[in-house]
Amino acid sequence: MTIKNYALGMCQTNCYLIFDETTKECAIIDPGCASTQLDDEIESNNLSVKCIIFTHGHFDHIWRAQELRDETS
Repeated sequence: MTIKNYALGMCQTNCYLIFDETTKECAIIDPGCASTQLDDEIESNNLSVKCIIFTHGHFDHIWRAQELRDETS
């Protein structure tokens, strides 16, 4: 299991990517803003996004959720 942290956007919102190296399944927590780092990590590890989790509903925590859902479904 790998856990990576990214500080996204001008608010520097904490976003987490959690993934299993064997199954290639991952969860993203608080995907606030677009991030090439996050996108590159998902792509380079050939990860399958299984869920997106929000700690709360502020815009800087949920901004990119719909885009990620559309990209990964």
